[in-house]
Order: sequence, then structure tokens, then C-alpha cells
Amino acid sequence: MLRLVSKTLSRLLIALMAMLVAAPAAYAVSGFGDVEGDDYFAQSVQWMVDNNLTVGVSPTCFGPHQPVTRGQVAIFLWRYEGRKIVSGDHPFNDVSGEVDTAVRWMYDAGLTNGTSATTYSPNDILTRGQAAAIFHRHAGSPSASEPLPFTDVVRPWQIEPIRWMAENGITTGTSPTTFSPEATVTRAQFATFLWRRDGSDPVAVDADSPYCAYGTPSGLLPVPPDSHWPGPDTTGVVNASILQDSGSIDVTQDGAVIENLRVTGSITVSADNVTIRNVYIDATSLYGIHVRKDTRGTQISDVTIVGGNVEDKCDVGIVFGYYEARRIDISRCGDGVRAGTSTVFEDSWIHDMRDDADDHSDGVQSPGGSNIVIRGNNIEMSPFMTSAMLLHANGWDLVNVLVEDNRVMGGGYSINIKERTDDVENVIVRNNVWVRDSYNFGPITGDALPTGSAWSGNRFDDGVPIER
Repeated sequence: MLRLVSKTLSRLLIALMAMLVAAPAAYAVSGFGDVEGDDYFAQSVQWMVDNNLTVGVSPTCFGPHQPVTRGQVAIFLWRYEGRKIVSGDHPFNDVSGEVDTAVRWMYDAGLTNGTSATTYSPNDILTRGQAAAIFHRHAGSPSASEPLPFTDVVRPWQIEPIRWMAENGITTGTSPTTFSPEATVTRAQFATFLWRRDGSDPVAVDADSPYCAYGTPSGLLPVPPDSHWPGPDTTGVVNASILQDSGSIDVTQDGAVIENLRVTGSITVSADNVTIRNVYIDATSLYGIHVRKDTRGTQISDVTIVGGNVEDKCDVGIVFGYYEARRIDISRCGDGVRAGTSTVFEDSWIHDMRDDADDHSDGVQSPGGSNIVIRGNNIEMSPFMTSAMLLHANGWDLVNVLVEDNRVMGGGYSINIKERTDDVENVIVRNNVWVRDSYNFGPITGDALPTGSAWSGNRFDDGVPIER
């Protein structure tokens, strides 16, 4: 284990030396330009680098917002335990190299049984609930005595691990009352969990890391293969065989779980901390899912929303705000989603949208709000629709928006950022891919970026950078 007195003293000495000298810290975050000094995960990533637990996803990128995979988790924990070599074998035929060595140790330690009798599935991503279970087993499955603070943790196998993590300060949840157990756990979150699990000793962080350079000597930026982007195999309903028919639903009970249904009509959320998962919606109403503005904590995952070709059928797939939606498949609606305050829309596929002339269709539209994350999506619109993404302050200020690692195509402008009746500030657009010549006018509006905004790592699908 890393928590040895000598290790702790060493880290404290490093921290003191970094504060006393004017030169850059000897233990910088490996030059990770996507880890800034004031990021909540900066110290945890620095700690991982200092202890040789990570080399990032590239020499200058940690990939903090990328989902952590089962293979990466095995390697992180194996390195944390001192790279132990065990003589026993495991039954999994889908691992090799360092992952094989790490999984061999995990299997020997009783931390994994794989995803089947013969597979570990190293490229599968983890949910926050699954990560909690792994950490709990890694700690020896201790009991917790404090009440569980999170109302969205309902599955029996999740309750004790997450209660233990909260009691020991390993997690503070995604809000004071939610843990979001079905949400994807990111590399930054996993690093933070592991650092806190070790005791979260203060670490000296170099806040002047360079830009996260994806560049190559040719000047082109690498572009993920088509299989990287969300599509029919990675979004929507995960098990159609167990769906039961239902009409429209108005959810009025806090903490309700709506799952395994085929809904004809719509789902209206009128309560807090509602979970919607593995649901197919034949959206014959104005909205596929209507999250009322006075509710909080809605979690939506693995949902398919299909509209129609008439104007009164699915104006928008999901509205309005205070929800997190992941792995959603939306088609044949007017707009994909409306993203208001405290919206997270990730790892989803918007495609084959209704192409009526009066729709002015957008894949993702935000008329205003704050603290909005649009990440890891595949948004496919025709060039005659308004945009893949429309961010405009039209009724409310639009502040603190992150647009990251999306693939966008179509629209007059694929991404359209503008102030209308209100102010736009602090919009971060980074590491997105545009399908070249898929738009009618241009990849992005020619207006200057709003106050406090940033643009980096954006490129066409042939690797040519898009400059601002």
C-alpha cells in the first residue's frame, strides 16, 4: 500500500521544496494541459503522477473527462498496490499485456469475477456505482455506521459501498443528496476517489502546464475512428426484451425509478431525484421527457426517444433543465434536447431528426442557464437545419457552459453561439470534431467568443485544426 510513513514524508518534502524554489515544480502534472491548477482533481492527478500510477492518455493529456475503463481501473489499482506479481491464473481470454498482469492480481485478490466466465471486458466503461463497489471490495468490504446521505442510491449492492465512501470522505456525491450511481465515472473522478482513499495528503501542483497538445509534426490533430462515437450499439434501450407497454406517465413521487417500459406518449417529471432508465418512448406528445423546472436531480440513462413527421409529435426529445442524461438515442423530433441550468448531456446520439421546414431544428439547444455540460455526443443534423448545437441567451443569461469531445455535423452553422436578449459568458469549447462540409454556412458562427470563453483542440474530421 502507498500509505507508508516514508512515502508520506517524501511527499511532504516534495511539497515544501516546490514552495521554496522559483523554478517549476519537479513533479508537475506531467505537463498535462487539460489539468489546470484550480481544477478540483488537480491534486489527485498530481498525486497519481508523483506515485507513478498514470502516464495519461498522451504525453500532454490526462483525459480527465473521459470515462474510465475497466482495464484502466485494473491498472490503476494494481500500480497502487505496488505492481504485485501473482502466480495464479484467471479465466479471461480478452486481456493482454499490462492489463492481463493487473487483472491477474485483481482476480487473485477477489476483486473481480469478470463480466462473464471467460471475459473481463477491459474496454467497457464503469458507472459510479460500480466504481464504489470496487473500492469497497478493495478496502475489505468494511461496514459503515452513518446514514446514507444520497436519495438516488436504491440498488442493494450499491448501498453499503456508497455509504462507506461517504462516511470516509471518499465521495461528496454529485450534490448533497445525489450520488448519480448510474452515471459514467470519469478518469478525474476515479483519480479523486483513489487519492481520497489513500488519505488525500496535500500535494504541490504545477498550475502552469502547457496546452493539452494532441498535435502531430504534420500539424494535424488526431481524430477518433467512427466507432468511437455514440451510435446504435452504445445508446438507447439496453434490453428491449423486458420492456412492458405503458401510456404517458406523470412522475410525482420523489426518488421514483421508471424503468423497463415502452411508453407511448411522454414522461413528465414532477418530483425530485427521479431515475429513468432502459425506456423506449414513442413520443406522440409535445416532449419525449418533460423535466419540470421546479424539480431537481433527475437521472436519465439508456433511453430511446422516437418522434414522428407531424408537427404535434415530439417537438423536443428532453426538456428543460436540472437533469443528467447519458446514452440517449433521439430521432425524428424537432429538437434533440433543451439544456437549461444544471444540465449534463453525455455520450448520446442525435440523428435522423424531423426535417420539416418550420421546425428550425437543433440537436442541442440552450436558450439560457448556467452550469451546463455537453460532452461526448454524436450529433448528426442535415445542412438545412438550424444547427447541431445552438447556444443563445434568449430569455436568460447563458453562463458556464462546457462543450467537449463531441462530433457535430450539419446545420447552417454546426455550432451557433450568440447573445440575443441576454448575456453569454464563460463558454468552453474544446476537443470537438466537425464533419467537414456538412454544414450550409460554416462550422461555427463568426461572432467573437463570449467574455471569459475558451477555444482549444477543435478540428475537422480530417485532423485540420479549426482556429478562432
